[in-house]
Amino acid sequence: TLLHTATHCNTGRVDWTPTSFNNDQIWDYRIVFADNFEIISDGHIQSTLVDEMAGKTLRYPMDLRYTRVKPPLASIYGTIFLQYQNMGMASYHFESEDVCYISYASAPPSWTLADSTAPPAKKEFLDPEYNHTTRAFRATIDWSPSTFGGDERWEYHMIFDEDLLLIKEGKVRRF
Repeated sequence: TLLHTATHCNTGRVDWTPTSFNNDQIWDYRIVFADNFEIISDGHIQSTLVDEMAGKTLRYPMDLRYTRVKPPLASIYGTIFLQYQNMGMASYHFESEDVCYISYASAPPSWTLADSTAPPAKKEFLDPEYNHTTRAFRATIDWSPSTFGGDERWEYHMIFDEDLLLIKEGKVRRF
C-alpha cells in the first residue's frame, strides 16, 4: 500500500506473507518524485528477510531508476506549448478543435498594444485548423482595432514533430 503526501513523497509496504520473494518477507518503500513527476528522484526500498533480519537497501536513483512513460499523443488537443518554459508568456494552448489561444497571462509589462493596453490573458486563434496527417496547424490572430508590435494580424502555420512534443517548424506572417 502506498500513501501519498503533498510533498511528492510516498511511503508504503509490501508484505509477502505467507510467502516470500527471494527470501524477502517485507519491502518498505520511500519514493520521492521530481516536481514534474517525470522521474523518481530520491528514496529507497528496504527489505526485511524471512528471519526478520534487515536485508538489502536499494536507493533511487542510484540502484533503481524509473522514468514515467507518457502515452503517445493522438493530436495537439489537450496540450500546451511553452515559450522558454513560461506559462502565459505567449504560450500556445490547444484545448479542443474550437478552443485554441495564445496566453499572455504572465506577459511582461512592456508588452503592450498600440492603445497602451496589455494583451488579453487569452487571445483566441481565429479559424483554427489542424491536419492530423501532416501535423500542421493554421490559424489567425486579429489584433484590430489596435495593433501589437505594429501588426494588425498574424497568420500562423505550425508543424509539430511526430511525437507532438514540439513545434519543429513554421512561420508567422505579420500584416
